[in-house]
Amino acid sequence: MNTATIKLYDLFRKELNLDESKAKEFVEAIDRTISEEIRQDKTEIATKDFVKKEIVDAKNDMIKWFVGLFFALAMMIIGLYIKG
Repeated sequence: MNTATIKLYDLFRKELNLDESKAKEFVEAIDRTISEEIRQDKTEIATKDFVKKEIVDAKNDMIKWFVGLFFALAMMIIGLYIKG
């Protein structure tokens, strides 16, 4: 237990007149809840960063394909124009 957890435990035990086991359970439940929230927030941030990176990569790939197709189409049109 860290100092904040110990202070919460003492507060629940002394001020709210809870017995030691109930105060300890309550503090542990609060600690687990906070830990889960922090873990979930980190996961969401990592997911958002991953999605942003994937979007940027997809845009770059699309631009490459458009440029390549444009040049291929331009060469076909020029070839047809010269032949005819």
